[in-house]
Amino acid sequence: MVVAEGAATPDRLETVWQAVADDLSSVEPQDADPVALAGLYDDLYGMFTEVGVTDVSARLALPADYVCFLALAGGDRWWRHSTYDESSFCLFGIDRVWSATDFSCRLWADRRPAGEPMWLTVAALSDRSELALCCDRADPRFGAVVECHDDHPWHAGNGLFSPRASFTDFLASLS
Repeated sequence: MVVAEGAATPDRLETVWQAVADDLSSVEPQDADPVALAGLYDDLYGMFTEVGVTDVSARLALPADYVCFLALAGGDRWWRHSTYDESSFCLFGIDRVWSATDFSCRLWADRRPAGEPMWLTVAALSDRSELALCCDRADPRFGAVVECHDDHPWHAGNGLFSPRASFTDFLASLS
């Protein structure tokens, strides 16, 4: 598994996490130990290869601040103790990151321009928006987070909003 520094450090993420953690209730706890993280990386590697991304082994990396978040969160986190409905917001743990990323990337694979970076689906905002994190260390947006409203970065449509330079910056925007 490749973990790379991005625009934010794990130390800064820990400070930001402490400021917002009380507003994010834990559901479906999951381990984010090295074995689980390696499994996520291997699954992502296989999926990105299957959908036609080239040089996956040289490009795929998990931003260090995001890996730190996965360990601290310990699974899915729902905003302000809500239960799922159309206005809910959920930050995904390892299992849901995998399933949501697999679904989104396969859905948009036929619209992916050659050379487009790889993205993880890391959260959902209602039933129509998701947050995507760039996990392609060859791209200048590595570690950046964008909101995708009925869209995906591979589609390059008009539904991409609220870019943040890092997952830590995104998390800080919640406080």
